[in-house]
Amino acid sequence: MASPPLPATLTLAGLLSVFVFLLPPLASPTAGRYVSADDCDWHTLSPGAPEVAMRCRFQSLRAGPDATNFSLIQPDTTRAMSVVCDALFTESRLANATFETLRHLRSLSIERCKLAALPPHAFAGLAELSNLTVRTHNGEWGLVSLAIAPGALNHLKTLERLDLAHNNMVTLPRAPFCQLESLKSLNLTHNSLTDLNNMGLSSDDCPLNALLELDLSSNKLRYVDDRAFENLSNLKKLYLQRNELAQMVETALSGLSRLQLLDMSNNRLNTLPPKVLQGSGDLKELYLQNNSIGLLSPTTFRGLQQLVVLNLSDNQISSEWIAPETFADLIRLVVLHLSNNRLRHINATAFASQYSLQILHLDGNQIETIDDNAFAALYNLHTLILSSNRLQSLDAFTFNGLYVLSNLALDGNLLSALHPDTFRNCSSLQDLELSENQLSQIPRGLQHLRFLRALDLSGNLIDDVTNLTSANLTNLHSLSLARNRIGNMTRGTFAKFRSLRRLDLSRNQIGGLEHGIFDDAPALNTIQLQDNLLRDINGLFMNLAHLRLLNVSRNAITWFDYALVPPALKHLDLHSNEIEVLGNYFEMESAMHLKILDVSHNRLREINAASFPHRVESVALSNNLISVIHPFTFMLKANLSRVDLSSNRLQNIDINALRLKATQDLSRLPEFRIGENPFFCDCTMEWMQKMNALDESRQYPRVVDLDRLECQLPFSRRRTKVPLLQANQSDFLCKYKSHCFALCHCCEFDACDCEMTCPDGCSCYADSTWNSNVVDCSFTSHSVIPVRVPMDVTELYLDGNDMPQLASHSFIGRKQLRIVYLNNSNVQVIRNRTFTGLANLQVLHLDHNKITSLYGHEFDNLTTLRELYLSHNRLGFISNATFSQLRSLRVLHLDNNYIVEYQVWVLNQNPLLVELRLGHNPWSCECRFQESLFDWAQMFGVNILQDASATRCRTNDTLGPPVTLFNATACAANRIAATSGGGVIETSGNALGGFTNGVNQIDTTGGGGGGGGGGGGGSRYLGGVLPDLKLDVLPIVGVATAGLILFFIIVASIMIIAYRKDLRVWIYARYGVRLFERRREEPEKLFDAFISYCKKDEPFVAQLLAPELECGGGGAGGTAPYRLCLRYRDLPMSGYVAEAIGEAIECSRRSIVVLSEQFLRSEWCRFELKAAARDAHVRGNAAGSSSLVVIVLDKGALRLLDAEARLSLRGAPIIQWGEKRFWEKLRYALPDPQASSRKQQVMLPHGQQVMLPADATIHRYNTSSGLHSAVKLV
Repeated sequence: MASPPLPATLTLAGLLSVFVFLLPPLASPTAGRYVSADDCDWHTLSPGAPEVAMRCRFQSLRAGPDATNFSLIQPDTTRAMSVVCDALFTESRLANATFETLRHLRSLSIERCKLAALPPHAFAGLAELSNLTVRTHNGEWGLVSLAIAPGALNHLKTLERLDLAHNNMVTLPRAPFCQLESLKSLNLTHNSLTDLNNMGLSSDDCPLNALLELDLSSNKLRYVDDRAFENLSNLKKLYLQRNELAQMVETALSGLSRLQLLDMSNNRLNTLPPKVLQGSGDLKELYLQNNSIGLLSPTTFRGLQQLVVLNLSDNQISSEWIAPETFADLIRLVVLHLSNNRLRHINATAFASQYSLQILHLDGNQIETIDDNAFAALYNLHTLILSSNRLQSLDAFTFNGLYVLSNLALDGNLLSALHPDTFRNCSSLQDLELSENQLSQIPRGLQHLRFLRALDLSGNLIDDVTNLTSANLTNLHSLSLARNRIGNMTRGTFAKFRSLRRLDLSRNQIGGLEHGIFDDAPALNTIQLQDNLLRDINGLFMNLAHLRLLNVSRNAITWFDYALVPPALKHLDLHSNEIEVLGNYFEMESAMHLKILDVSHNRLREINAASFPHRVESVALSNNLISVIHPFTFMLKANLSRVDLSSNRLQNIDINALRLKATQDLSRLPEFRIGENPFFCDCTMEWMQKMNALDESRQYPRVVDLDRLECQLPFSRRRTKVPLLQANQSDFLCKYKSHCFALCHCCEFDACDCEMTCPDGCSCYADSTWNSNVVDCSFTSHSVIPVRVPMDVTELYLDGNDMPQLASHSFIGRKQLRIVYLNNSNVQVIRNRTFTGLANLQVLHLDHNKITSLYGHEFDNLTTLRELYLSHNRLGFISNATFSQLRSLRVLHLDNNYIVEYQVWVLNQNPLLVELRLGHNPWSCECRFQESLFDWAQMFGVNILQDASATRCRTNDTLGPPVTLFNATACAANRIAATSGGGVIETSGNALGGFTNGVNQIDTTGGGGGGGGGGGGGSRYLGGVLPDLKLDVLPIVGVATAGLILFFIIVASIMIIAYRKDLRVWIYARYGVRLFERRREEPEKLFDAFISYCKKDEPFVAQLLAPELECGGGGAGGTAPYRLCLRYRDLPMSGYVAEAIGEAIECSRRSIVVLSEQFLRSEWCRFELKAAARDAHVRGNAAGSSSLVVIVLDKGALRLLDAEARLSLRGAPIIQWGEKRFWEKLRYALPDPQASSRKQQVMLPHGQQVMLPADATIHRYNTSSGLHSAVKLV
């Protein structure tokens, strides 16, 4: 019976964290059609076999009702499972019997899942499991540790390999591994175990006879108990390194009779019990390095005849503990490490029994003397390391008997002389290290080493190499004489070095080499001569046909030509010399094979195409004096990949200087560095700003430091030095005296409009296109506007001159002029039509002059003017029509003048004004003017008046309040005059009233007369003054009352606007009225809402959301229920799922999306979101409102939205679960429910069934997509 076909891909959904399906065995016996989830990948264990291995990645493992479920994984063919959790700290939990359905699983790995415990039956059902790995890496997250429940591993009878590393385990349950009878390998490394008692490794009732390997490294073990491993009779490898072991008892390793490898390195052991190893006669490898062992008993290694490797390095062993009997039984020892101890002397019997020894490390000790014949018994030794000791001399019999020795290291000692027969008995040496000693000459004993291939004599005191020839080293391949005191060398020094390939003479005092000195060593392919005193390399290398690398850097070479080096040379280092020219007299650029060239830190001044071979790939030219790069210098360098031209003296570069040969090859473009150069950005350098945009033609390199380039601007009035990429096109200027365009035919005549002639005493600049033409006549003592200012001038600087009058028509014909600077020029009068003809003027600076009046004609027809600066003048009168024609005005500065009254509200005629300065003027304190100014500032000037705090009135050198703090009531009350007893009290009627003191004046003129006269004066005062008081105060009270009412209306409006959404929701919930909302009548549909959600969120939807809406609660009063269609309750789980979802959305008045992190990780859910958004978009265009409603369950879900998902949710109401008035907001977002009572069952397209009200009339009709159902409610 064949199974139904499966979809191509499946995704995580609902309660399942993994969906992995296999076709049943009868339908497909192989894994060829294995289908996995997006979070998993798989592969067959062997080609053509049905068994597969799977790897899945999760955020965490879960237990409980929401447990991670692996039950749908096909168990018959899954043999290996790897589970990897995210590196983020998210706690995981493993439930009992999590993997019980995978009954044929053989290998299980759980990595980085932050488990705190393994439950008792976590691995129940895995009867065939042979390999188990649980690595939580809990140590990365503080004190979290893994606890293993008793019996958690008892089900794994067939387990052979158990890996519990990196779990930060502090303790283990008693005898946790005793039931694992087949266990062969146990890994407990990188935990925090301190005790071995609970492991049951020494208990008789814990048979672990099959265990072969035990790793307890990187724990916190402090000691090993008596017979701690007695029950592990078949154990072969025991790892105890990187613990805190300080001592061991003699019987600690009892029972390990078959042990072959023991590693106790990196502990705190200071001694080894004499008999601790005697029960392990099969031991082959013993590692004890990096402890504190200072004592070695003569019986410590007794009986270890099978030992092959012994490492005792980095301890505190002294010479007296290396006795003849110490290593007497180690007859098969091959490798012995004793480096970095405290040995001072090697006696003749120390290694008498080690005739099998091949590698001996004695470096890093304090050895001063070695007995004769000390190594005589080591006739199989091929490597002897004696570096970094205190040897001062070597006798003739020191290395006696070392007939097969091939590698001898004596570097880092105090050797000043060697006996001539020192190497007589070790003539097989191939590699000899004698560097960092105190040798003053070439040792004569080298003549016995006819097989020597590498000799290192660097770091000595050698000053004479004349006896090098007598050494007769015909097979020598590598010779290092670096860091000595060698001076000049003559020809014949290397006469017998026909096989020499590598020669290092660096860091000496070589000032001269005789011509042809290296011709005797024709096989040389590497010569290092850096850090010497060479001034000339002529005649040294040209005959070395095999030379590939030549380093002559940091010398004093002044002249170079490519003819001085062989054509086959590939790497040439010439940096830090004094070379001025890269010579190529014989034009060898095509013949040279040079790939890497370093000539940085020299004195090169220019480069051209002949400066480099055509095959060069990398060129370093930094820190030279290069100021010229000729055109097409790099044109023929087809292999070029990197050029460094930084830190030179480049000011201008021609566009063709960096040009490459056009190619269709899509390989990476060459990378150039040109930073730290004093670039001068004139009109010829504009192309460099777009350098990296020219790579589409593949004819120019990529400048990797283009964003860090800075350049000097020709016209420094704007900016002196700017980043190249921030420079404007108008900044790239060139200076000129006169220029005649090609189409201009009157240049030979005077007053030629198309001829560009710079006025006398001025400086003129233009860009490459002549769209920017700057004339700088500042501080040139001009008294009038220069006559010969070019007609195409765009910026004119006339500041710092002495021009009391600006004559009429001074700028006639300069139609392109955009910026004019006339500040600081003693301008007093602007004549009529001074600026006539400036149709494109945008910025005009007239500040810091002596202008007193503006009559309205000064700025006529300047409709494009944007910025006008008139500050720091003597303006006392400004006509209301002065700025009326400046329709484009954005910036106006009138500060620091003598303006008393000016109707600034006329500036409302300048609708684009965004910056206005009026401060530091003696504004009038008259109440009516100040009140008008205050009203204008509050209504129009609040955003444009930049110096409101400095805009104050002034009376008798007394400043009033800022214009924004004007108090109309106090100013009006200050006008009240009162008299009493023949006296009159007057207060000045200005804005200073109520703000300053000492302004009031008291009139005390005589009030003589008799009593009758006095009574009559008082009546006249009351009769005459009180009516005036009534007339003045009542309007103020009315205005104040109206202002208070207006204030409350404004506050109420702001509150309504700020909380309009909550207000509409509250009114709808209470009264059923949708305030400020006009909704078109919607057609009747099957459902009020379709709810899309993730399977995991079904409890929330089924138990909370749906009952609340379906059981009454829609509309005001909560009486009418909603008709809902739920994704996993009412739609089919198989078949035409996509079509069913689309039909459900079309048949619903709204679509509710329950958004969570699981929802966004599901492909199906994202499909539903897109479908709902598409439907909402269509309906929104038709009805003017969105049909999509979003409920957010997880606060972090919105952060996981990608750009497409955010676009889908645009315009939809978003409601957070748990927020205040959640249900009211949700009901408000939904349409009013339609009345319904009993339900009936309806069949939708493709076979799905839904429940509908019984009073619904069903109509059926055919469409291209199938049979549809329509319902009309009765």
